[in-house]
Amino acid sequence: ITGGEVGIAAGAAAAQQAILERVFGGAAMRTLLGEVRDSLAATIGRCFESDLARFEDVLTRLEPVGVEDVSGHRDRLLAVREVVHG
Repeated sequence: ITGGEVGIAAGAAAAQQAILERVFGGAAMRTLLGEVRDSLAATIGRCFESDLARFEDVLTRLEPVGVEDVSGHRDRLLAVREVVHG
């Protein structure tokens, strides 16, 4: 999208909003926009909840890793770091 196209789209949106406000009234438009905002927030929340449930399902199937298991990887990571950074 070019700058001119953005300007045209913004102008069209402003004109459409002005028409809707004249037809339905400012208070009705504010109420409608509030309902749309709440609906969008609820939809996005459900999407995040679905993704969260999917990740939590994967995490619960993983074997827990203790500190002693992680410490063995430290030496390997340091060796890789040495090779990469010299």
